[in-house]
Amino acid sequence: MTDSSDDSIWKDILLQAVQEGVAAVGGAVPGAHLRGVLESVASRAGLSYPPQSYRDRKFKDFLSHFAGLKVVVIRERSGQDLLVAPFGEPQLLLETPQVSDRSWSSIRQDLFEAFTKISSNEIAWYNTETDKIVWELSEPQGDDPVWVRIPSATVAQAMEDRSLFFDGLVEHEKNQFPWTPSTNDGLSALREFSNAVRVSGFQPQWHRFRSKLLADRISEWAKSENIPWQQTWITSSSDGRINDERSPRREWRGALTSFVGELDQSDLARISVPLDIVIKIFQKIR
Repeated sequence: MTDSSDDSIWKDILLQAVQEGVAAVGGAVPGAHLRGVLESVASRAGLSYPPQSYRDRKFKDFLSHFAGLKVVVIRERSGQDLLVAPFGEPQLLLETPQVSDRSWSSIRQDLFEAFTKISSNEIAWYNTETDKIVWELSEPQGDDPVWVRIPSATVAQAMEDRSLFFDGLVEHEKNQFPWTPSTNDGLSALREFSNAVRVSGFQPQWHRFRSKLLADRISEWAKSENIPWQQTWITSSSDGRINDERSPRREWRGALTSFVGELDQSDLARISVPLDIVIKIFQKIR
């Protein structure tokens, strides 16, 4: 553990090193690269890394200490070097994967859904004590948990995000992408965009664009609510799966579930299901 005077000195050195590293690599800085930059910055200040209190400790311990002091944010990756970014720029942790790398950075799934799911009645609430999200019609009750409302996603906002993505494509990419912004701002336009992403094979581009957009949005929300950025909010998927658009099948299942939920017992009693569908359902759940 460093004392307060050491913290003050090394805080400035680390921040300078991270900023130089970000400028050099164009994003979050891998730990090994950052250590080299940190040693250089410290040397220019007449110091040497590591400080006495970290002679026998890992570089990760040093970074974790200053992450706790809100100087940097770090993200560990399974089988890979950790990434570091300035505390105020956590979206940089959503690095662009290499072509040969099947590991993707994503917004944690429940948080991703909280900021993107369009619901006509339920509201997403974040518990600052447990780092959990629930969907309720009104503020959840309990043993004094601290609940913070997450801004509801809207069709207009979703369309604006997709239009920004389309506008950022170069001309030949736009020619490959079978979708254009239109006056049709309904859910059908969002489904058309989802289909265009799959048909054109633009899932990686859309994932990177949307993840960084959402990271910025989440970061601004967290700052406005005085919620510290949580390292758990960004995850990696080693199998190549990413936050993506709901498939038409999932959309229909969600719609059917909502529809059935609105029916009472007398309504359900009037529904007739063909025998072959009943058999198919039983085969699925056996």
